[in-house]
Amino acid sequence: MTCSDVKQKIDSITYTQNRYFHSGALNICEAILSSKNFSKKVQTDIRNIYLELKTLSEPWGYWEKRNSPDSYMFNRIVDCLDSIYELM
Repeated sequence: MTCSDVKQKIDSITYTQNRYFHSGALNICEAILSSKNFSKKVQTDIRNIYLELKTLSEPWGYWEKRNSPDSYMFNRIVDCLDSIYELM
């Protein structure tokens, strides 16, 4: 995985109607952490973001039927993805 791959994946999942937004963000972090293409500093920062994402939940909820996402959770996940984007 390269920096441009990460940016493309972030761009592809960052929209409000994505019901798997949180799990997509976690998958991106896991892919970066398992890749050998990034420096130790970047991997440490990504690990911190990953741990923060683990404390959050899916903005759409897992079992409830919602018409709109939880904006607080959505914004926190977007902040994490923005941090990853900046690191790339």
